[in-house]
Amino acid sequence: MNEFAPGLAFLNGGGSMAARIAAADWRGHRLGPIAQWPAALRMSLSIMLNARSAQVLGWTSDYYCFFNDAYALELGGRAGAALGAPLAEVWSDNWDLVEPIAARAFSGEGSEHEACSLSALRDEQGQVRGVLCTTLGVAHRVLAQQQAQDVETRLQMSLDASGHIGTWTVDLDTMKTYMDE
Repeated sequence: MNEFAPGLAFLNGGGSMAARIAAADWRGHRLGPIAQWPAALRMSLSIMLNARSAQVLGWTSDYYCFFNDAYALELGGRAGAALGAPLAEVWSDNWDLVEPIAARAFSGEGSEHEACSLSALRDEQGQVRGVLCTTLGVAHRVLAQQQAQDVETRLQMSLDASGHIGTWTVDLDTMKTYMDE
């Protein structure tokens, strides 16, 4: 577990992404040095970084990208360059689909979609300053579906190659046995 100095304590418990945020040189970024970040951004980051679900935060209307360790898996190879980059650059290949959803949340209207939920992030005066997207583990579901399909394909190939072999299953709750022809 990370323990940061008092000025960075909002990153405590935030995993490897918190360490990356702390280590990055933000002086040349439009957000400026971490010490100048607004309280609403710091609080939002603390919550997002400590979440177990995959989350990405877009700050300002440029949607500067911050994400937690779980979302880094969703980003895959994009994760290295994504921190602090505008989401339009991170998701340039499908920004035309993502942007209207993000803009809706940035207008203050939360929304839920097949694979994600978006919420507006407000400052102390109630002004929307960013957007938080919680994904529902799409990458893990797709991978699990692909692995299940691979297993099924291999089983079918084995059955086809074996000639006339039968299969059976047992329902462990009822102990009933089911056999094919």
